[in-house]
Amino acid sequence: MLCFLSAGWSDSFPRTNVQTLAGSAFVLPDDLEADTNILVVGFTQKAGPNTKPWTERLKQDFTHTDGFAVYPVAVLAGVSPLFRGFALSSIRSGIAPQDSGHFLIVDRDQSAWRALADYRLPDDPYIIVLDKNGNLLARFKGVFDEKNYQKAAAQIRSAVRGKS
Repeated sequence: MLCFLSAGWSDSFPRTNVQTLAGSAFVLPDDLEADTNILVVGFTQKAGPNTKPWTERLKQDFTHTDGFAVYPVAVLAGVSPLFRGFALSSIRSGIAPQDSGHFLIVDRDQSAWRALADYRLPDDPYIIVLDKNGNLLARFKGVFDEKNYQKAAAQIRSAVRGKS
């Protein structure tokens, strides 16, 4: 089941320091590069396979030339520092090197990210759609299938039309 969350959320995305999988510093929302930015967030190792189809399809349908950027996000803040290196190695093994600069790693503020995503189930993918300034346009969560994807894509397009 796909759960849509109201885009009427009045807060902007808080300024947050993260890193890319390539090891570069990245500040949200300051470093967001597109007019519309789609964050595909996973909170557990088991979430990886659940976020991947969302990321791949969103990248296919919401391209940079159309004003979109898609950022996979792994929240590792709940992972013991002792095991983070292992987790990062596992993530790197499944990501093409050219995509590592857009893959974001969160190693702190897990509770804030959970609140932003309206976290419920640990292995679910969470999608947060932001404009260039970090204003929330839409957010939703749920497993990937064609029906859910079409609903989510329509909501993203509607949110983008609504802000212009």
